[in-house]
Amino acid sequence: MVFPISSDLFIPALPGMTEALATEQSVATLSVTLFFLFMAVGMLLFGPISDKFGRKSVAVACAAASMLFCIGCAAAPSIGVVLLFRSLHGLTGGGVAAISLALVKDCFEGEALRSALAVTQAMSLVAPLVAPLLGAGILKIGDWRTEFVALVILMAIVLVFSLLLTEPLDQEDRVQGGVGEALLGIVQFARRRLFVGFVIFAGAITATHMAFIAIASYVFIDFFGTSTTVFGIAFAIASLAAIAGPLVYMRAKSLSFSTSCKAMLVIVPACGIAMLLFGGKSAIAFLIIIMPCIFCTTFSKASVSNELLSRTDSNIGAASAFFNFMSVGIACIGMFAMSLDVGSDILLIAVVMIAAGIVAIGGWAIGRKEL
Repeated sequence: MVFPISSDLFIPALPGMTEALATEQSVATLSVTLFFLFMAVGMLLFGPISDKFGRKSVAVACAAASMLFCIGCAAAPSIGVVLLFRSLHGLTGGGVAAISLALVKDCFEGEALRSALAVTQAMSLVAPLVAPLLGAGILKIGDWRTEFVALVILMAIVLVFSLLLTEPLDQEDRVQGGVGEALLGIVQFARRRLFVGFVIFAGAITATHMAFIAIASYVFIDFFGTSTTVFGIAFAIASLAAIAGPLVYMRAKSLSFSTSCKAMLVIVPACGIAMLLFGGKSAIAFLIIIMPCIFCTTFSKASVSNELLSRTDSNIGAASAFFNFMSVGIACIGMFAMSLDVGSDILLIAVVMIAAGIVAIGGWAIGRKEL
């Protein structure tokens, strides 16, 4: 739950940090984008390593390092230093995120795996529901540096829980050989059309949510002129759609994987067209149009991760790493796109939504042949 907070808590502070460090919006937004990008790299690196050394030791090391890097962000004298430590925070945070997904597969299977994935992903989205409101509240008593102090405290909590973790992998269940052999476990998943196709599918849809996270504060606060508190409320409402995704997936047991994918391939580009036509009318219109895409993001992550992990019996950390790295990496393209200067953030996010729908169709075409 803490890593969604690590991005969303800081979003209301972006305009203030931009001004305080005398930088530009496009540069300040990189503090969010680089966090997600390096988090994807961390997932790719530490997931397989946990197959070799166990989940607990890697989780403890990553959590401790993340806490130190948050301290570096809080004390940063320039935007360059913020970007450096923010990237390292994302890198080590990715390790904890990859291990979290692997732990679910370690402990559950069958229908229990489906329910566990849905519940844990829904719980991880409770944090974004309150994070912007908490972030806006912190700004009432402090500034953007205070936001990072709050993250230091949260990372300390992650460290404590990592120390309390019971190691689920016995020695005989771990990857034999060196670290190189563990990392090469990813290759077996990269060769399967099913994994590649549906990771592209989920990543493309998630790009719409990442694009929203990158520019939400600027759209609501700067373009529509709302207060930071109103923005926090709007962001929390959007997060309700994110929470609904895995919960609906858990309940919709009669809905086939194929049918749900086809529905999302229609919804996402349709919302992009609606954003192009009506997104700039009001803050309410913008929020209503983006919410179905956010719902599809979390629904697709729950459904795709269950479909892929249920077909995996070994190298779970590598499988988790491949899914998380590829899906988050693809999704970060949406964030990078939002740093482009085209004169209108709403026009840009509409284009991202339409493009995401097209890419998702391509991923579906690749992966469906192995269903």
